[in-house]
Amino acid sequence: MKKTAILFHTALMLLLCGFNNQLYSQDILASWDFNENIPGITPGVAPNGNQTEAPATFPGLSGVSGIENPVLKRGPGFINHQFNRSFGGNFNRDAGTPITTEADAKTIGHYVQFDLKVKPGYEAKLDGFDYRVRWSGGGTYSFRWVYCVGDTWNDNGKVELSPGTSSVVGGDGQLFNLDLSGQTVLQNIEAAQNVIFRFYVWGANGSGRFFHLHSLTSESDKNALIVLGETSVAAVDPSITSRNIEVVGETIKLDWAVISEQDLANYIVLYSSDGDSYMPIGTLPAQNTGVVEAQYSFIHTEPSTGDNYYKIQQVDNNNETKEYEFDRVFYRPPISQIFSDALTAVLNGNKLTVHWGTIGEYETSHFQVEISTLDKPFVPVGNRILTKAENGDSFTPLSYEVDVLLNDVDMEKIVLAISPVLLGLFFPLFRQRKIRGLIMFLTGCLFFTIVSSCSKEKDIIDMDNVGKVWLRVVKENQNGTKDYSQIIEIERR
Repeated sequence: MKKTAILFHTALMLLLCGFNNQLYSQDILASWDFNENIPGITPGVAPNGNQTEAPATFPGLSGVSGIENPVLKRGPGFINHQFNRSFGGNFNRDAGTPITTEADAKTIGHYVQFDLKVKPGYEAKLDGFDYRVRWSGGGTYSFRWVYCVGDTWNDNGKVELSPGTSSVVGGDGQLFNLDLSGQTVLQNIEAAQNVIFRFYVWGANGSGRFFHLHSLTSESDKNALIVLGETSVAAVDPSITSRNIEVVGETIKLDWAVISEQDLANYIVLYSSDGDSYMPIGTLPAQNTGVVEAQYSFIHTEPSTGDNYYKIQQVDNNNETKEYEFDRVFYRPPISQIFSDALTAVLNGNKLTVHWGTIGEYETSHFQVEISTLDKPFVPVGNRILTKAENGDSFTPLSYEVDVLLNDVDMEKIVLAISPVLLGLFFPLFRQRKIRGLIMFLTGCLFFTIVSSCSKEKDIIDMDNVGKVWLRVVKENQNGTKDYSQIIEIERR
């Protein structure tokens, strides 16, 4: 994908940032103006050098840069010192802690520090720093910039840049330039990567000496510190961050999200009913939102019954493509009517022939024929009839026919009837009272079941002595629910 650089126009920098014209050939990533507009400082009140930390005034909260807004912070030995338009520190010699060598500065923590963190989806290169410092007292002052890559400071991974010195005291201070173009690791700072910079200062003589990063009031010299370089959208391929597919009513809905979109043309939705041969069914234009996540949705209004397969084809401006698959989804159309109108019931002698049909089935377990007279509830007759639908699901009509012999002796009742007899035959073999008591209890239960069953059948199935008899078919589902056919009168022949 083509890399798109995000560069800040030089004319804009003339308005935002200071120093002389030599700076404006480079792009400004961050700058600190210690006059009256530091984030967190009351507007109209110039900072006095005592602030605990100082967020950069550019980019500030504008969000126009590819970096997070950096914040100047103090090392533990960088004691705040009041001085207008500055971020200042006292060498604290009055406390009897000399900072005459670089080792002293490192041991005491006499430094200022800021993190330069690249935003996700961007990359950066650094050209250098321009900074103005102000000193007090006489003698020579020394300083060194040090950096390391990572979210926390690591002495083992730090890089020490060439030290500098200054003997300029008071007034407007002195302007310095730091060239970072030779630091290879800083020429390609990756997305979401962080670089920590520290500025160590040492060499004060006498007591009460101080050091400041200092801003002037003139329009051309307002910034005390400027970070020079450029950011660009990271040259990474667009990445699918999420994919979802679901059945919604009589349609199938596809959702997906993409990050790092750039130079894309469109997305083509591909469909297959067998997972082998795909055909395009829709196209969505690419949003090309860069580092902002793009959201897409597509609804397929004519899915096939059964398994459905989908892919999205990502097409860039050079007509190069990349495909992403969705999970297979099973679709079953809603069944508003289960039983067809083809329900008949004919009684010929003691044989009841029942025929019915289904338009479609979903999670069917079995069917049961039930009959009733006007003054009796429906009761099952005959055996259960297993569904013809594979796994209980069918989206094509199915036909069923069953014969029920109403006066036949049920095999279950035969088993129930002879069970007490068999138990009685084995009764003498058991001598323990508990076992004999259990046998007597089971025999009583079986006898009661037989009597109850015969009594119910006698009350309900008495085809010779009743008038009209009604019939229905019950569809019992795998989850225990039931669906019922219409009720018809049994035809006698």
